[in-house]
Amino acid sequence: MTQALFVHAAKDLRLGDIPTATPGPGEVRIAMRRGGICGSDLHYFNHGGFGAIRLREPMVLGHEVSGEVVELGEGVTGLAPGDLVVLDSGGQYRDGTTDITRTLRVGNVGDEGKRCYTRVLQGMIALSRIYFPKGRTGRDLDPIARYPLFAAHQDFNHGTGHGVGAYLSVHEGPQRFNAISDIELLPGMILSNEPGYYREGAFGIRLENLIVVQKATCPDGGDADRDMLSFETLTFVPFDRDLILPDMLSGEERAWLNNYHVTCVEKLSPLLGDAALRWLKAACAPI
Repeated sequence: MTQALFVHAAKDLRLGDIPTATPGPGEVRIAMRRGGICGSDLHYFNHGGFGAIRLREPMVLGHEVSGEVVELGEGVTGLAPGDLVVLDSGGQYRDGTTDITRTLRVGNVGDEGKRCYTRVLQGMIALSRIYFPKGRTGRDLDPIARYPLFAAHQDFNHGTGHGVGAYLSVHEGPQRFNAISDIELLPGMILSNEPGYYREGAFGIRLENLIVVQKATCPDGGDADRDMLSFETLTFVPFDRDLILPDMLSGEERAWLNNYHVTCVEKLSPLLGDAALRWLKAACAPI
C-alpha cells in the first residue's frame, strides 16, 4: 500500500491509500523519488477545477515524476537502476494543450548516454533558433534537428514534431516536422520540437518543447525585404544538467541554454514555494 494526495473539492486535500500492485507481464513498478505540481494542480486545489472543467471525483494531484525501477514483471528485460527514463507529460488547459518531454537521470549514467543526450539537445536547440524563408514546410526543417545525430552516424525513426490542438488530439495537423510533410508553416501554427535517440536494449532519449511559428525580426545587416519566419518557444521546463556534456556545446548553444534556464526561473518563480524555488534555481544554474 502507498499513499497519495487526493483533491476532493476546492481547498479539500486528503491523504489516501492506493494499493501497491504486483507488476504483470511487461509491466514495471517504479518507486517515485521526485514529483511536481503545475498551474492546473493549483487551480484544482484553489477552485475545484478551471473554467468549465470541474472535479467529478477525487483526483490525485501532481505529475512530472521521476523514480527508480524497483520491480520487473515477467518478460521485462533491459531495465536496471542507472537507466535513462523518458517522461512524456502534458495537460489540457482553457488556452491550449501542452506536450512536454524530458529525459531524466536515475542513478549513474555513463559518458555514452550523456554524449547521445547532448546531441539530442543540440538538435532541439538548432530547430528552436532557426530563421527560415516563408513557404518552407515541415520536411524542409526536419533535418535541422537531426544534424548533430547525423554527424555521429545516428538518427531516430520518428518525425521531429507534430501539430498540437486544443482540447482535441494532442497530435493534430496538418503541420508537422517529418520527411514527407508538404504543409507550409505559417505564423500561429504550434508544433512540438522533439528529437530523440534510441539504442535498442540500452537506453532511449527524447526532449520535447512546444514552439509556435512567428514572423522573424530582421537583424542588423539582414535583408529587410525578405519574408522570414522563426519560432518562439512556449515550454519552460529545465533540462537535466547532469546529462549535458558542456564541452560538446558551441558558444551559441551554451548561450541559448543558459538564457532558456534564466527564463524558466523568471516565469516559474512567482508560482513556487521556497523549497521548489531552491530546486529550480539549482536546476537552472549556468553551464
